[in-house]
Amino acid sequence: MRRIPVSLSLATFAVAVMTATAQAQCGITGSPLIGTTPANLCGTGGTQYLWEGPNGFSASTQCVGLTQAGEYSLFAFDGNIGLWFGPCLINVTGELIEPPPPPPPPPVANDTLINCPRAAWFWTRGCRVNDRGNDRAKQTMSAEQLAAVASAVDQRSQFFGWADARSGFCTTMRMPGSNDLRGRAVRQFAAVLANLAASEMKLVPVDGREVHLRDNTVLASDVARGMELSDWVAATDAELASLSAAPATDRNARRAFQRIRRVGWMINHGMGIGEVCPRGTSTSAEERDDDESMAMALTSDE
Repeated sequence: MRRIPVSLSLATFAVAVMTATAQAQCGITGSPLIGTTPANLCGTGGTQYLWEGPNGFSASTQCVGLTQAGEYSLFAFDGNIGLWFGPCLINVTGELIEPPPPPPPPPVANDTLINCPRAAWFWTRGCRVNDRGNDRAKQTMSAEQLAAVASAVDQRSQFFGWADARSGFCTTMRMPGSNDLRGRAVRQFAAVLANLAASEMKLVPVDGREVHLRDNTVLASDVARGMELSDWVAATDAELASLSAAPATDRNARRAFQRIRRVGWMINHGMGIGEVCPRGTSTSAEERDDDESMAMALTSDE
């Protein structure tokens, strides 16, 4: 990960190009800001793009226009190999050029596996197939594995308190309605906990896909940037509990649910968590299990 210091004034705006590396095959180019004409940043190195910036700014287009200073980050998706790269960072400030932050600590000697989380559809599919009980061709995990993961999720979270862990977990993993931000936030959070649980148990799903997610992963996206995953999980668990009685129309609660949904989606899709394993290509059936597209998960709720 590399930070590009850039100076922004009302007269000029200079942008440097980030050189692609093995860890961040993405780049940022830009045009000057003259008077009130917005500056334009463009991403390179991918077929899909995700931008983040100050005050909740986000976009999924290759090029974006901006008018305010702050730190902007870019994730680039390479469709040829099915991997997200990033974040590539560009820091747009006034007269002060901020120094880059210290690099995250290296993994400990006995925890060298790269992260390999699975998206929410993986756990949704596990519940659906096990409920039907006769579709082993689509099975992601055994009934015993699913029950063990569900129990571990329930034990780790104070927010979840299911009388039947497996049934409660599978109910949570069902796709909520499009306007149910609480349900979608809770679903993504439960998927993060399932990835952590499977990693701790060294679970090898019956479909052969690896599942690894380290507690000490340093997050590099959205408002959680710089936090260890374990700290984000604890804070999110407490926040969900505090919002359990909030009405569906509460704007502050909806903003909190959208933020949780956004960060959880990015973690479960291997974004902003360092090096990840190759994810492969999802089938159309798998995509139908999880209609939480990038545009849906990261849109603002206003």
